[in-house]
Amino acid sequence: MNWEPRQAPGRVPGQEGDTTVSFLPLTSTVALGATMVVEVTVENVQNLYGADVKVSFDPSKVEVVDKEPGAAGVQIEPGPFLDPRAGFIVQNIADNIAGNIAYAITLLAPAPAASGSGTLMRITFRGKAIGMSPLTFVSVSLVDTSVNRINATRQGGTVNVTSQPEPTPTPTETLSPTPTPTDTPTLTQTPSPTPTSSATLILTATSTATPTDSPTPTITPSASPSPTPCFDTFEPDDVWTQSRVLLINWSPQHRTFHAPGDIDYVKIAVVPGAAYTFRTFNLVGPPRCRT
Repeated sequence: MNWEPRQAPGRVPGQEGDTTVSFLPLTSTVALGATMVVEVTVENVQNLYGADVKVSFDPSKVEVVDKEPGAAGVQIEPGPFLDPRAGFIVQNIADNIAGNIAYAITLLAPAPAASGSGTLMRITFRGKAIGMSPLTFVSVSLVDTSVNRINATRQGGTVNVTSQPEPTPTPTETLSPTPTPTDTPTLTQTPSPTPTSSATLILTATSTATPTDSPTPTITPSASPSPTPCFDTFEPDDVWTQSRVLLINWSPQHRTFHAPGDIDYVKIAVVPGAAYTFRTFNLVGPPRCRT
């Protein structure tokens, strides 16, 4: 399921300037087993309201370090240019087997659009094997506040894995002149005072209560019905308060009606004056299955 916006009359997407999406640094080096951070940056953009970025890398040379160990899967770190606190992260997945990263975010009203240059996301790589891993933008989708596409030039990068860390320069030692020895004064021993004994107070708490045995309750397990397996990653979304964000002009959302009476709600961020087209694909099921 996705939808496509109609282009506003008289407007050419990306007409504000030459927007560029690239890696920073473009070429980086990491030692085997060590980690380093690569940023995905956007430059010279106007009225940016959403971004969908997909990156590929060589999983035999590097792997992505999870920035949210408490959550399922592997995630990268969101950047500050599109602040997640003012919007919604639609997708944040790193696959260290296939070697790809998918990150999508949108701002939500009344948050203002972002203009200028900044960091969209940060990726922490760990070196797995000596060699070079290319960093490639599989796809980049940028949209503005009027849900029009923003054209952007992509610039790929590389990560080189070496056997030894980068050498750091060692400061040259400066020799100082040796000072001339001087006469050492003779020490006169002074008798020390005779130490006196001191008392130490130790406070010990003693329990006087006699513990009594408490009977251990016997828990009888009860049979629980086996839930119907769910293969819809957007569940639960059976009521409007659980609805997930459907982003404009981005990747379709794959959903299933896995149980009788299943309902899937979605919500969208719209702007006045824009027209939207909703589409469904491969819709199968009973005759009452509809959108």
